[in-house]
Amino acid sequence: MSVDPSRCVRVYFDGACRRCLGGGGILVYGADGVLLAAEALYYGEQAPTNNTSEAQAMVDGLHLLGRVPWGNSEGVLVTGDSKLTIQFMHRTARPGKRELVQAVQEARNILARWRGKRVHFRHVPRDQNQ
Repeated sequence: MSVDPSRCVRVYFDGACRRCLGGGGILVYGADGVLLAAEALYYGEQAPTNNTSEAQAMVDGLHLLGRVPWGNSEGVLVTGDSKLTIQFMHRTARPGKRELVQAVQEARNILARWRGKRVHFRHVPRDQNQ
């Protein structure tokens, strides 16, 4: 389904891990393009792989989104460069590791509370991620 980002609140997430220490970053923009919130997070050993850091950053992005005004937006567009994390949310891939299963379930629980809100997930290739 095609989404017009100019009519959506936009959430960008990214996670990374080095030497078993993870972290993430989140940006939330209103439909008008105004930055509503930004967070940089340190996960430490709680997200010991790139995949777990990416998934946790997505979950934290959804939590952050729940704390900002959505205004008159038509929906939400969640964008990340982790193809696997986006596939989890599209249900085209299944998480295997316990940490990933928990993160995906937490994200789905958040989305369940937003019944009636249109939330779309989009992958952007790493080399195009700014």
